[in-house]
Amino acid sequence: MKNIFLSNEDLLLDFVKQGSLQGYIVVRVRVMSPGYMHDSKFWHFEDLIALWEAEEPDMYEPALLYTLSTGVELVKSASFTPIEHLGKRKLIYRAP
Repeated sequence: MKNIFLSNEDLLLDFVKQGSLQGYIVVRVRVMSPGYMHDSKFWHFEDLIALWEAEEPDMYEPALLYTLSTGVELVKSASFTPIEHLGKRKLIYRAP
Protein backbone atom coordinates (compact mmCIF):
# COMPACT_ATOMS: atom_id res chain seq x y z
CA MET A 1 0.00 0.00 0.00
CA LYS A 2 1.29 3.47 -0.94
CA ASN A 3 0.23 7.04 -0.35
CA ILE A 4 0.21 9.23 -3.43
CA PHE A 5 -0.23 12.99 -3.27
CA LEU A 6 -1.96 14.62 -6.24
CA SER A 7 -2.35 18.35 -6.65
CA ASN A 8 -5.67 18.57 -8.46
CA GLU A 9 -8.80 16.73 -9.53
CA ASP A 10 -7.59 16.14 -13.11
CA LEU A 11 -4.62 14.18 -11.78
CA LEU A 12 -6.93 12.22 -9.48
CA LEU A 13 -9.29 11.27 -12.30
CA ASP A 14 -6.37 10.32 -14.56
CA PHE A 15 -4.72 8.26 -11.82
CA VAL A 16 -7.96 6.38 -11.11
CA LYS A 17 -8.43 5.65 -14.81
CA GLN A 18 -4.84 4.60 -15.49
CA GLY A 19 -4.48 2.81 -12.16
CA SER A 20 -7.50 0.60 -12.77
CA LEU A 21 -5.99 -0.47 -16.10
CA GLN A 22 -2.84 -1.52 -14.24
CA GLY A 23 -4.67 -3.30 -11.43
CA TYR A 24 -4.34 -0.59 -8.76
CA ILE A 25 -7.19 -0.07 -6.32
CA VAL A 26 -7.87 3.30 -4.71
CA VAL A 27 -8.96 2.72 -1.11
CA ARG A 28 -9.11 6.29 0.19
CA VAL A 29 -9.03 9.83 -1.16
CA ARG A 30 -8.43 12.75 1.16
CA VAL A 31 -8.77 16.47 0.46
CA MET A 32 -6.71 19.12 2.18
CA SER A 33 -8.71 22.22 3.03
CA PRO A 34 -7.70 25.50 4.69
CA GLY A 35 -8.51 26.14 8.30
CA TYR A 36 -10.75 29.16 7.71
CA MET A 37 -13.34 26.76 6.27
CA HIS A 38 -13.48 25.09 9.69
CA ASP A 39 -13.05 28.11 11.96
CA SER A 40 -9.52 26.94 12.67
CA LYS A 41 -5.94 28.12 12.15
CA PHE A 42 -4.89 24.75 10.75
CA TRP A 43 -5.32 22.93 7.45
CA HIS A 44 -7.45 19.76 7.54
CA PHE A 45 -7.32 16.44 5.73
CA GLU A 46 -10.80 15.05 5.15
CA ASP A 47 -12.11 12.02 3.28
CA LEU A 48 -13.62 12.71 -0.13
CA ILE A 49 -17.01 11.11 -0.77
CA ALA A 50 -17.76 12.47 -4.24
CA LEU A 51 -16.60 14.95 -6.85
CA TRP A 52 -19.18 16.76 -8.99
CA GLU A 53 -19.25 19.18 -11.90
CA ALA A 54 -21.87 21.88 -11.42
CA GLU A 55 -23.24 24.38 -13.90
CA GLU A 56 -22.36 27.97 -13.18
CA PRO A 57 -24.57 30.85 -14.25
CA ASP A 58 -23.01 32.86 -17.10
CA MET A 59 -19.84 30.72 -17.19
CA TYR A 60 -18.61 28.35 -19.87
CA GLU A 61 -16.52 26.24 -17.49
CA PRO A 62 -18.33 24.25 -14.75
CA ALA A 63 -17.54 24.58 -11.08
CA LEU A 64 -16.28 21.61 -9.10
CA LEU A 65 -17.99 20.52 -5.92
CA TYR A 66 -16.23 18.31 -3.40
CA THR A 67 -18.46 16.38 -0.98
CA LEU A 68 -16.54 15.41 2.16
CA SER A 69 -17.27 12.74 4.74
CA THR A 70 -17.94 15.44 7.36
CA GLY A 71 -20.87 16.72 5.30
CA VAL A 72 -18.96 19.80 4.18
CA GLU A 73 -19.20 20.72 0.50
CA LEU A 74 -16.32 22.71 -0.98
CA VAL A 75 -16.72 24.65 -4.23
CA LYS A 76 -13.96 25.37 -6.74
CA SER A 77 -15.34 28.10 -8.97
CA ALA A 78 -13.57 30.43 -11.39
CA SER A 79 -16.05 33.16 -10.50
CA PHE A 80 -16.40 32.27 -6.78
CA THR A 81 -20.04 31.29 -7.24
CA PRO A 82 -21.70 30.31 -3.94
CA ILE A 83 -22.97 26.73 -3.73
CA GLU A 84 -26.62 27.84 -3.60
CA HIS A 85 -26.28 29.49 -7.04
CA LEU A 86 -24.81 26.47 -8.81
CA GLY A 87 -27.01 24.64 -11.28
CA LYS A 88 -27.33 21.04 -12.36
CA ARG A 89 -24.69 18.65 -10.98
CA LYS A 90 -22.98 15.74 -12.69
CA LEU A 91 -21.12 13.11 -10.65
CA ILE A 92 -17.60 12.64 -12.02
CA TYR A 93 -16.06 10.56 -9.21
CA ARG A 94 -17.35 8.60 -6.24
CA ALA A 95 -14.73 7.64 -3.67
CA PRO A 96 -14.54 4.08 -2.33
